[in-house]
Amino acid sequence: MVRSKKAAIEMSLSTIITIVLSVVFLILALVVLRNMYSFQTESVGAIQEKTLKQINQLYLSGEETQRIQIQLGSDKLAKIRAGTDNFGLAILGNTASNAPIQNGSDLQFELKLDDASTANCIRINGLAQTKAMFRTPLGSWIDSKTFSDSTGGIIVSLTVPSTMKTCTQEVYVRARDRTADPAGQILGQDVFSVQILRKAPF
Repeated sequence: MVRSKKAAIEMSLSTIITIVLSVVFLILALVVLRNMYSFQTESVGAIQEKTLKQINQLYLSGEETQRIQIQLGSDKLAKIRAGTDNFGLAILGNTASNAPIQNGSDLQFELKLDDASTANCIRINGLAQTKAMFRTPLGSWIDSKTFSDSTGGIIVSLTVPSTMKTCTQEVYVRARDRTADPAGQILGQDVFSVQILRKAPF
């Protein structure tokens, strides 16, 4: 009788330990999965005035000559997971002669999708669905939403549906300075890429 009670207690303890270990391993597995499906690009919700002033100082000092600044890493690649709502990245620019910006229309930006590649998002998901990702207008001039001295910028906003297939899309960026001429002086062109990653499993 005593022996059977002891055996039952030992079995109960073994069961409890097994359950605890199972829960621990499950949590560890979920953490590993989350890390596997994480990505490096950070979403930007707003352009900080401090950032504008810092970049403006680089232009004034002559340390920076590239008139368009895409706020991504050196690879200019934005990694966005399917199912992401309201992802943002900042694009900044500076007037040709460091002339101060009086209103947003003094410095404008234009976004265009690359349609020449045979393996981009347009080819894989279709033109309509690829354009629909961008909440920021494509193919038209956009006024600076934030500006300080001669530097202005916009937030490019994207919402990627969960049905979007994995793909990479290049986006061309142009900027024009209208401080001296209303017709505008084109400051140059740059490019960044949007990589759509597989939707996270949870």
